[in-house]
Amino acid sequence: MADTKVSPEIAKQVAAMVLEIERQKKEVISGSVNIVRAGDQITLPEGMSYDEGILWLNRQKTAEEARIDFEHVIDAFPLEGAHALAETIKEVYGFATLKQPENWFESNPTLISIDASATEKTEVPWGKFKVPSVDATIGPMVISKDNRLQFAIVGETKVGDKAKVAELARKVQERVRTKSIYRGKAIQIRFPASAKEFDVRDCPKFMDVSKADPNGLIFGKTLQHIVQTSIFTPIERTAECRKHGIPLKRGVLLEGPFGCGKSLTAHVTARKCEENGWTFIYLKHAGQLAQAIEFSRQYQPCVIFAEDIDRVVQGERTASLDEILNTIDGIVGKNSETMIVLTTNDVEKINKAMLRPGRLDAVISVQPPDADAAIRLVRLYASGLLDWEEDFGRVGQLLAGKIPAVIREVVERSKLAAIGRLEPNADLRLTAHDLEVAAETLIRHLALLAEPKDDDRSDIEKAADALGGHLRTALSSKVATNSKHDDVPNGHKAVEPFRSEVG
Repeated sequence: MADTKVSPEIAKQVAAMVLEIERQKKEVISGSVNIVRAGDQITLPEGMSYDEGILWLNRQKTAEEARIDFEHVIDAFPLEGAHALAETIKEVYGFATLKQPENWFESNPTLISIDASATEKTEVPWGKFKVPSVDATIGPMVISKDNRLQFAIVGETKVGDKAKVAELARKVQERVRTKSIYRGKAIQIRFPASAKEFDVRDCPKFMDVSKADPNGLIFGKTLQHIVQTSIFTPIERTAECRKHGIPLKRGVLLEGPFGCGKSLTAHVTARKCEENGWTFIYLKHAGQLAQAIEFSRQYQPCVIFAEDIDRVVQGERTASLDEILNTIDGIVGKNSETMIVLTTNDVEKINKAMLRPGRLDAVISVQPPDADAAIRLVRLYASGLLDWEEDFGRVGQLLAGKIPAVIREVVERSKLAAIGRLEPNADLRLTAHDLEVAAETLIRHLALLAEPKDDDRSDIEKAADALGGHLRTALSSKVATNSKHDDVPNGHKAVEPFRSEVG
C-alpha cells in the first residue's frame, strides 16, 4: 500500500485529540469523584502513574473537604420532627441522651421539654449541634410548606459527608412515618399565625381520655342513634367503611343549648379515636380550622373538633368566611379521611352557606334529655344507690327537659334526704319519693330565680343561669377536679380542655 503523507498541521491536531481522549479517560476512571474504598490495597487504573494518582487523590480530598449548606425538609409538625431527630440520633449512635457527650454541642442549644404522651415528657435540642462521625453542624428550622408548618434540618457539612446527612434525614422522616408521637392520639393544639411566630414551648398537649366513659354519654334514644351513626360508627368500623366505599371525610355540626352534652360527646369521641387508631385534634380556637385541616393531612384518619363555630362563620359572607368554606371544600378528595365535628349554641347565627349538604353531612340537634334519658342519668349519678323495686316514672316526667347539671343536683339533694332517715348499719338507698321531692323543690327554686323579663334565651338556658353562682361554682369544681369527688360519675367529669357541662 502506498504511503499516505499527513501534513504537520493535521498530525498535530490528531495528537492533541489523542491526548484529550486519554486525559478524559483517566478522569473518568480515576479522578471523576469516584473513589472506591474497599479491601486493603490501593489500586490505580492501568497506565496511571503514581504522580497522577496523587494528583487525583488530592483533588478528591479537596473536593470532599469543601463545605456546603444543606436543607432537608421533614414532612412533620416542627416538634414532631425535632423529637424524631433526637430519637434517631440516639438510635443510630447508641447514646441514651443528647446531653452526652457534651462536645456534640457547638453553641449550647436549648433543651426543650415537650410532651411525648399524656404521661411522659422528653427533652429535644433546639439550636445548632453536631453528631458523632459526621462533620456537620445541624440545626432545626420551622418552615411553611404546602400551607402548613413543617420541620427542616439545616446546616453545613463537608461534601464528603453530605450522603451521611441525607441518610440521617431519611431515617428521621421514616421515624415520623412509623413512630409518630401524635398519630393515633388525642391532642389539643394552638397554631401560630406564621412560621416566624412559632414558639417551641407552646407544644401540643396530650389529652387524658382514660376517664371518658362512653356509657356516661346519655341522650334520648333517637339522638343516641344519630350520634352513633354519624360520628362513632366511622371511627369504630373504619375498615368496613373503606371496604364499602363509604367516605370517611365527614362534616358534623352539634347544635343546641349549652349543658346538654356536646362537649362530653367530644371527649368520648377523643377516647374512641385513640382506641381505634384515629388522631383527635381539639382546637383551642375555631378560627384556626383551616390550619387544623392542613395539619390533619399528616395524621389521617383524623377528627378535628372545634367548639363555638358560630363565632367565625356568622353574618354576611366575608373573605375570612370564604377561606374557611373553601378549606372545608378542599378536603373532599376521595382519599381524605378527616372528620370535622363542630358545635354551636346559636345555630341561627351561622351563615347558611356553612350549613349546606356537602360541607356538613349531618346537623345534629343536641337537646335536653327526655323522660327515659333523664331516668338513665339519675341512675348514672346515683351510682347504684337506687331502689329499683320502685316506680321512677314520675321522676322521669319531672326531670324531662332539664339539663344534666340540674338532674345531677337533684340526685345530690336526694342523697341528703336518704341519709336523714338512714338506720344504723343500713345501706343507703334512694327512693322515688326522695327524688321527686328534690326535683319539685329545685324546679320551684329555679322558677323563683328565673329572670322575669322575656328575652331571647331558651328556657333551658334561663334555668341554667338560675342555678346561681353557688351551684355553678360547685359543679365546675367537681368537673375540674375529676377524681377528687367520687360522687361525680366518670361519664360526666369533663376533662380539660372541655368546658363544664354546666356551661
